[in-house]
Amino acid sequence: MSFPKNDGDKIRILIQTLKNTPSYERILSRHANERKIPLNMTQLPFQQTLVVASPHSDDAALSCGATLLAAANRGSRVIIVTCFSISEYTQNEPDGSDPLRVTRIRIEEDNKFASNIGPLVSLLPLAFEDAPIRRERSWKETCSVSTLTPYETKLQDQLAHVLLSLLNGSTSLLAPSGIGGHVDHRIVSAASRTLQLLGHDVWFYEELPYAIGQAINPPPVPEAPVRLEISHIFEYTTRKRFLLQEYKSQVNQSEIEQITSYGASIAPPKFTEVFWGRE
Repeated sequence: MSFPKNDGDKIRILIQTLKNTPSYERILSRHANERKIPLNMTQLPFQQTLVVASPHSDDAALSCGATLLAAANRGSRVIIVTCFSISEYTQNEPDGSDPLRVTRIRIEEDNKFASNIGPLVSLLPLAFEDAPIRRERSWKETCSVSTLTPYETKLQDQLAHVLLSLLNGSTSLLAPSGIGGHVDHRIVSAASRTLQLLGHDVWFYEELPYAIGQAINPPPVPEAPVRLEISHIFEYTTRKRFLLQEYKSQVNQSEIEQITSYGASIAPPKFTEVFWGRE
């Protein structure tokens, strides 16, 4: 795969700049009075094609599954990019230490989710290993990351190039905001921030279940101070709840109910998913 030389050079410069950025706490204080935009599913502000950067196989479905259903229903093309698809982690399967088996299971779950949304939805799993396989960090460190290692920064650069190759003027990128501190989420979020700074249309979704029980204020991404609430009709809420059951290796019914209850609590009586962007 080849990448535009100028954009590639810009990405490397921007990544170096972001590495020298002050801590989130100092930057976030500038956006304490963010603007809030409530929308319904007929007013999606995204471009005709959506590229969805999902750190792992279930993240896009958990965090913005209803919005993807609404986008597909209006005729948008949806490309779900599973960034760290090589995995040995599963919470509900007995032999979770076999990467080949677990990766196959998780990709099959993703395929079932994508195929049930509609014919305009495609899945692109990338051959990056997730954090437990890379073994750079302990499990505790994996879920509470503030600074990336040199190798993780290299992964960020590589992901930025891959995502860049999928974007054009009629494409929006939906990316994780990094809530919860999981290292793989932070890598994908940082890669997406560089593309936003290059001028691409990027929206950062509030990750579930990480956001449950957290006070997300100020915004989790400094460059995206505008909070976007997308409320959905009952049909999409019900279908998302049903489709999440495809991820049997990752989530159980109790967690699905928690996610549903959280979405219903944001702007009742409708079910809502949250994104962060800019004007």
